[in-house]
Amino acid sequence: KSVVSRPSQKNSPTAPRFSSGVWGGLSRTAKSKTKPTVPLLDSQIRALTRPLGDLAVALNVLKRDLGANWGNTAVLAMTEFGRTARENGTGGTDHGTGGLMVMAGGAVRGGRVYGDWPGLAEENLYAGRDLMPLTDVRSYAGAAIAGQFGVPKRALEDVIFPGLRIEKMPGILL
Repeated sequence: KSVVSRPSQKNSPTAPRFSSGVWGGLSRTAKSKTKPTVPLLDSQIRALTRPLGDLAVALNVLKRDLGANWGNTAVLAMTEFGRTARENGTGGTDHGTGGLMVMAGGAVRGGRVYGDWPGLAEENLYAGRDLMPLTDVRSYAGAAIAGQFGVPKRALEDVIFPGLRIEKMPGILL
């Protein structure tokens, strides 16, 4: 079940929230006890269709309701883990290192894919089954925070995201 809610005065003065309860079971297994194994990609597409549609609706509602303020807005939707590129023993995938994020808003330099793609060849996988982590997803969140609020790089690395080292600030904002 996906939910878009408007904040009340007491819990947040600024932003609507979006959450989806579907993500937790995604792709842990692609097998059924009564059916043969479902191809992994097909099961993931089915599992993602509704929550991604709900996210699109939430972003469109936010854009509509913000009006002209959308031009100054950056929205980042991310997860703290990805999924492995190789199946596990039950035909699904496990928590992995590589992931993705969706960025939206009038302040975001859109129309492109950010980051590098190592590919799925065996020699490019981490531990032989996972996407090779190339860029810490926190660097993109840090770039948005720095650009929107003027937070210095050192504060991002030492206080907000301890342990993060931003080699080059991603240019995600206009």
